Amino acid sequence: VEIKNHLRSWYLETAQKLAEEEAAKEDCDSETLYNLASSLRKQGKHADALKMFERCLILTVAKHGEEHDATASVRSQMGIVMKTLGEYDAALQMYEKCLRIQVASLGLHPSTASTYNNMGLIYNSKGEY
Repeated sequence: VEIKNHLRSWYLETAQKLAEEEAAKEDCDSETLYNLASSLRKQGKHADALKMFERCLILTVAKHGEEHDATASVRSQMGIVMKTLGEYDAALQMYEKCLRIQVASLGLHPSTASTYNNMGLIYNSKGEY
């Protein structure tokens, strides 16, 4: 078990190092940035994750446009990170933009419901019932 944990730790550290090197390149793609940002968020490195998601959003909008599902996904992830950082108003703005895309493209869908739920959690955290 100890060896397995050591190998798992080494693998994760190596994968993150490679992803960070890739993200440092000027021609890095939005998918790599999204994956690295998600990894950073899961590790609790929220400020770093937000910076990576911001870069990812720029590339995603340039590639797919403002009204694409991929753009909504990045905005949703940014909302999660912003809420965690206590940036409630900024998170709500991200979720509102995400929701606009989801309602137009997906209608009633689990992703749309999740965004409504996340917005409700923020209003609850703000004490706005």
